[in-house]
Amino acid sequence: LTATRVTGMASVGHLTIGGMDFEQLATEIAFGGGVAELAGVRTELYGGVFEGGLTIDATGETSLAHLTGALGGRPVASDSGTISSL
Repeated sequence: LTATRVTGMASVGHLTIGGMDFEQLATEIAFGGGVAELAGVRTELYGGVFEGGLTIDATGETSLAHLTGALGGRPVASDSGTISSL
């Protein structure tokens, strides 16, 4: 699967991940070669609207995540470091 590249669009009415509730999630997705990219993300989160992107890189011994965007018009950026399980 590392040579396979998948791209598309996704939209979900409600999604809960790690205790966070996302409403009306819409995003462009691309993954392949151990890297997943969500671009043009738009979702209702914490009573506001988040717009931005997320990259998860699972090419090394540990997986890394990078989030950028804005929540309620305020800039948000995060490098989570390692992810223990995807």
